[in-house]
Amino acid sequence: MRKTIQKAIVWQEGRIQLVHRELLEPSFGEVMLRLDATALCSSDFHIWSGLRQGKLGVLGHEGSGTVVAVGPGVSAWEPGEFAVVNPLLNCGECPDCRAGRGHICQSREIIGYNGKGLLADVQLLEARSLFRPPENLPRWHACLVEPLACVIHAQRMLDPSAPGDSMLILGCGPMGAMHAAYAKVRGVSRVWIADPDPSKLTLARSQGVPCDAWIPFEEVHDRVNQLTDGRGAAITVLANSSYSSHELAFRLTAHRGQVLLFSSIRRGPMNVRVEGQDVECDIIHARESRENVSTRNGLVTAVGSMGFDLESFRESALMLTGIIDGGQFITATRQLADIPKLARGEWKHHLKIVIYPSGEPVSDHGSPGGGITQ
Repeated sequence: MRKTIQKAIVWQEGRIQLVHRELLEPSFGEVMLRLDATALCSSDFHIWSGLRQGKLGVLGHEGSGTVVAVGPGVSAWEPGEFAVVNPLLNCGECPDCRAGRGHICQSREIIGYNGKGLLADVQLLEARSLFRPPENLPRWHACLVEPLACVIHAQRMLDPSAPGDSMLILGCGPMGAMHAAYAKVRGVSRVWIADPDPSKLTLARSQGVPCDAWIPFEEVHDRVNQLTDGRGAAITVLANSSYSSHELAFRLTAHRGQVLLFSSIRRGPMNVRVEGQDVECDIIHARESRENVSTRNGLVTAVGSMGFDLESFRESALMLTGIIDGGQFITATRQLADIPKLARGEWKHHLKIVIYPSGEPVSDHGSPGGGITQ
């Protein structure tokens, strides 16, 4: 049996290592994918730093590449075809899967959290994890389909009958930036982003991320009151995982408004105290449930969102064909060997970092976008 040498970033024995190891040919239902681009997610670094659980092995779940070999039983793909990886592998049989909610399947496996991720030059994957994107999707941006799909799915969870003329986003990382861009496509007239780190606000602004106000956290309460005549934002999006931001969100949201629980709480209690009530934010987030909460401003609905569904994945790929410029989110490109340095903290100074596992970027009609550093 022919063997391929895989070059991969492996997390084991408490450290990150660049290793070379053998891969066998694809088995039944598998393909071998050459990874052309893999975007780093903050969850990768959270796993490396011990803040989140993940299996030892290769991380990375946001990627795209070229099929180089197919195993027995695979008829939908041929060598040479370009594909985006859909990292969610659900069971297809449980009540959630049958109802079209496979993204919250309790038996789901997620590529990148299962030790068989995309931070490698080649990887064996189940053929069912590949998605055929629109032909005009730039290869530079195809690895962004998964994170943008999470944003699209989250905003589609909002009640369209509730007021939605203003959106406050708490957190100016890559996901906060994507929320702002998609909100503008949806027609939200006023979008504001707040973050405790002024450099993040400056970076996103310089990248052309659409936003009507960039607000330091220490000013957010006064600014939102000023911008809304004291009513609060119609929608507040939790795009960071701090407990204090979750508390703040309910204080800054208007009567009949919505708090979108896009991020879970990484440190601190799972329940947020709001006007004497315990709001189970992480449970609402994980179960994609809704809960009405009485606040100083009135009645606010907490809306949970977890991952993405296939429809949002398709819409994300369409958005990145030019409706939303993926280049505004990419602020650095690197090679596999650079990842250990990034893991020591450099990642915090960027929006999206894109890794080219197979070497130089693929040349096509796309472009990396502004602000990229090599």
